[in-house]
Amino acid sequence: MARTGLTADRITRAAADLADEAGIEDVTVSAFARSFGARTRASLYSHVRNVQDLREGVAVIAAFGDAYRECALHHPGRYAAPQIQLNPARAAASPDACGAPSRHTGCCAATASAKRT
Repeated sequence: MARTGLTADRITRAAADLADEAGIEDVTVSAFARSFGARTRASLYSHVRNVQDLREGVAVIAAFGDAYRECALHHPGRYAAPQIQLNPARAAASPDACGAPSRHTGCCAATASAKRT
């Protein structure tokens, strides 16, 4: 059974912090357990399969960071636009609302590509 408060997302973010401090090659389940304070490695295995799974989670975080950075550099207006408070009814009626045919390019394509890797 998974320990309360320990989630795959929390583990992945902490592993990303460890990678920033020690380098991705030093992100191992043992090193992570020591730095995260998990009593045993076994408690981590209920959330991540192995060291590759842990490192892939860090890679996904990095890919999203790169996609957002590229978007901000190449499309500063589009990048800043989500800060505007939207009327929920208008957003839902938009032809680009989730589930509707999309014309998204640029930032969204980069973000979608990062999701797949």
